[in-house]
Amino acid sequence: MVNLRQKIGERIHDSRMKQGWTREELSVRTNHSVSTERINNYEQGLRKPRRDALQALATALEVTPEYLLCLDDDSTRPQITPQAGITKSYIPVSQKFQLPAEDQELNTLIGKRIRALRNARGMSLAQLSELTGEALSKSRISNYEQGLRRPGIEAVTLIAHALGQVSPTYLLCLNDQAPLNDEEIKLIHDFRQLDQRGRNTVLESAQAHAKK
Repeated sequence: MVNLRQKIGERIHDSRMKQGWTREELSVRTNHSVSTERINNYEQGLRKPRRDALQALATALEVTPEYLLCLDDDSTRPQITPQAGITKSYIPVSQKFQLPAEDQELNTLIGKRIRALRNARGMSLAQLSELTGEALSKSRISNYEQGLRRPGIEAVTLIAHALGQVSPTYLLCLNDQAPLNDEEIKLIHDFRQLDQRGRNTVLESAQAHAKK
């Protein structure tokens, strides 16, 4: 039987995965007030977060503390204006943190690569989301493409697998080896069907053209 600590752990884990963050990234977004080790313990149901840790996690994950504590099934986080007593839209944590220029530039480059490959494959955001098993929502993918967030290792691996013929390291701009297009994939397939003599002929022809 699943106990309350395990249920709380599952909600923290699921909320983190929806953001596309690693435990280290979540810890950073709590300003390191909650360590990676503690987050791991919470997610495994080994410990129950105390009030200060719970509030820090809820703020970072953009959900309510009540949702994480399984007291409410609605994760929407409203905010009350003290002067007027009226609800206003919650400001995402990503908009509160001003990233260094180089980090923002990298986020933008990663987003452009994801969007370019998605468009090249004729996919909508919803279709790409479906191909991740809906582990990543279309709004989350849109945030990545706009450079508002940087996908973690788990999220970028899901996206790379869904897009096909692309590595997570390419999407994260860790290498510039672009994925093969359909024509290149077909060329490799046809090349492998040839005997050694045919392969040699193709290689000689390719080398001759490359020198021109």
